[in-house]
Amino acid sequence: DASGKLSLGLLDWQQGCLNNIGQEWAWNFHFLDPEFLTANESAFIELILETCEKNGMRVPRADFLKAYVLGTSQMFVWSGGGLQLVLADLHKRGLFEDLLPDDKRYKHNRISGIDDETVEKLVGAEMSRRAFTNCCNIMRRHNFVGEWDQWRAQR
Repeated sequence: DASGKLSLGLLDWQQGCLNNIGQEWAWNFHFLDPEFLTANESAFIELILETCEKNGMRVPRADFLKAYVLGTSQMFVWSGGGLQLVLADLHKRGLFEDLLPDDKRYKHNRISGIDDETVEKLVGAEMSRRAFTNCCNIMRRHNFVGEWDQWRAQR
């Protein structure tokens, strides 16, 4: 702050390391609202590729899309790791049966009186829903099966 008493820094490790650009952006996108990603994905990818080129790194669109769609398999697997435990806990709390996509209860816990631990479970369920939905949508839009078969044949 202005008095010099407060200092804060932030490093996004995911963006601060050398890795496959398509896979990294699949990671960055997979928690977005699925309808938002579907509507804006093409513009985002164009902007990413344009920004890379403006900064001296040409990434062919086909190479980016191959890495992007294959990268979703990682997000698909990681997002399912604890899902059964989250959903079982929500079921015990009587919240699973009427759980909805983008459930408003995790956004308004102070109003509804839901405790922080339950909100954490609701957020986890929503994040998993978004991840699975986005991964499946990306896989369909960008021919995951064909890219996966091609990748395996080259190994």
